[in-house]
Parts: sequence; C-alpha cells; structure tokens
Amino acid sequence: MKEQDNTKFQSGLGFITERMNPRLLTAALHQFKLPLNVIIGFADLLKDRKLDIETRETYANLIYTDSYTLLQLVDNLIDLFNIETQKAPVEKTACQVNEVFNAIFKKFEMVPGLTRSGQLESRCILSDGKKLKQVLSNIVANSIQLTGQPKVEIGYIMKEKFLEFYIRDDAKSLSVEDLDTFFSSLEDNSTISDHARFAAALRLAISQKLVTSMGGKLWTEKKRGEKTAIHFTIPYEAAEIVAPDSPRTKMDQIPRWNAFHVMIAEDIDTNYIYLAQLLKPTGIKITWARNGREAVDIAANTEDLDLILMDILMPEMDGYEAAKRIKERNNRIPIIVQTAYTLENEPEEILSLFDDFLTKPIWSKDLLRLVSKHIGPNR
Repeated sequence: MKEQDNTKFQSGLGFITERMNPRLLTAALHQFKLPLNVIIGFADLLKDRKLDIETRETYANLIYTDSYTLLQLVDNLIDLFNIETQKAPVEKTACQVNEVFNAIFKKFEMVPGLTRSGQLESRCILSDGKKLKQVLSNIVANSIQLTGQPKVEIGYIMKEKFLEFYIRDDAKSLSVEDLDTFFSSLEDNSTISDHARFAAALRLAISQKLVTSMGGKLWTEKKRGEKTAIHFTIPYEAAEIVAPDSPRTKMDQIPRWNAFHVMIAEDIDTNYIYLAQLLKPTGIKITWARNGREAVDIAANTEDLDLILMDILMPEMDGYEAAKRIKERNNRIPIIVQTAYTLENEPEEILSLFDDFLTKPIWSKDLLRLVSKHIGPNR
C-alpha cells in the first residue's frame, strides 16, 4: 500500500475539540472513572490487616498499573489541548534513535511479545525525541491493549530523506482509517461500550497530530493474512552525538544525608508527606514551608539550608516569586522546582530561577538522583 495522507480522518480529532457536545464530553471524562474505581477499591481493601504479603503486593501492583493508566489519560488530554491551541512546539535536539527504542522496551518490559526488527545501528538525528518517544509509546500501547496476547514488532528503515518507523501487531489494532468512523459514531451513542477502543482512538489521533507537527506522515497498512502495521515518517537530519555533561548518579544504595538540611515548599499536605517519606531514610533534616511567603521567611532565617524543593502553585505567594526573592538574598541555595505543569514554554528569566526540575508524579529514584546531584551522595 502506498503512503496516504488520510485526510478523511482529520475530522476525527475535531469531534473532540471543535464539535464537542455534552454527551461526548461525558463519555471522555468517564474514562477517568475506570482506573479510579480500581485505585480507590483496592486502596480500601488494603486496609484489611489480615491480608497476607502476597495479596498486598498484588493489590499494590493493581493500584500502580491503573494509576499509570490514569496518568497516561491525563497526559493525552493535555497533549490534545496543547496541539489544538498550538502550545506544543517542536523542540529539535540531538536524539539517538536506539535510546528511544531502549526507552520503549524499558517501558513495556513486561510484554514478552515485543520485538524489534529493521535497522539496528545507532543513528543520531536532529528531532524532537520526546514527541518521537510519545508516538511510539502510544501506538505500541494500542497494539498491546487491543490484541490481548500481543506480538508486536517495531523498527525503522531509511527511506530517502526520511526515517520510516513501523509498529506491526496481530491485525486487531485500530487503524487510521477507522478513526473518522469511530469518532462519528460517538455522536449517536450516549455511552462508550468499548472503553479500550476509545482510549486507543485518542492515542492514535494525538500521534497523527504529533507526527504532522514534526514534518512527517502517519498511515496504516493492512494485507490479507498478515499483520496490521502503523507507519509514520519523520525527516532525517543527521546530528552529532553529544556526550552528557556528567554521568547520572546511580542510587543503588540509600545515601546518608544526616548533615544536610532541605526545605520542602508545598501547600498540599499529602504531597509533602510523600516527599518527606521518600527522603526520610536518608536521615536528611526536613523543614516544611506551606506557602511561598513562608518559604521566603524560612530561607532568610535559616543558615544551614542546603537545598529547596519548590512547588509552583501555592497560596499567598507562588513558587516563581518565592524563588526570585530567595535567589536575590542568597543565590547559592539550589532550588529544584517540582510541579505538575510543563515549563517548556516559560521565558528564560523564569527558568533561570531554578537549578533543576522535577515533574509530578515524582518517582523516588528521580528525586534522590537530583538531590544527590546538588548536595553530593553522602556526608
């Protein structure tokens, strides 16, 4: 099959963004209830003190899995909004294709049927690695979710001035040609009977938009008796491999930070408790600032403060203003911003207030790595 623009499909995304009606909006928001039902339900079951360790681990894994599903849904809806409002610019940097594939295999490491073919040599290209990874992740997730027992093959080939990526599955995945019909049918139904297919359609629609924004095209190939294949291209621009400034700190053992002092500026109690629990085993001294103004006061009156974890949205004074005032008084204290919002489009004068960034949800290894980067592994 020849590469196609599939312009008919373009209206599919419009049903969500341009022709959104209360029925479709309700159906979209209903997707949040599915993982939340699992998270709340099994969290409640974990209160039973009679549960054995194996059962507790099973429940905890189910909560983790559906929490990740919920996070993906939120990210996709945010991406959809950013794409349609042109707030998702392409950020071209040196990107190693093999590292992108390695990240995909790491993310789906529990899927034994995921394999790679095509060209295997390492190529460094000038592209938006984050968007490339997101497209591959979305389409692989579709194949895994919709095929049940998946055998998914991914890879890429050189094709003139483009890299052509492909994701092949067992002929049950959603195709680009299906999207227009799928989204159109939602207007005629008050509920979504196939929740997995709705999520898959959203992921595929967003992926098509991302590929287009990067200067490529996305299409489907179906051959009788063979696998379904989603193909997409991105322009090939060779780039030099840039070595990182310093190796990432390995956190194989819990560091000892008894001699250090960190302030957590966070107005949400549960967020503070979570961060404090992650840091507690290190022995580090922790001070809690419940808003930006309190953070400024504590920083001004604490001589042994070594590091600040700063939230952005806080009452009385936000994290931006608090960081600005703290830096004006003492520019030596490193400030790590921790936020649920993207900072990619913020001006340089805002970004320069912070020494590093943590995006919520915050994982233990990422927090410990950044803290170690700024105060050292042990003392």
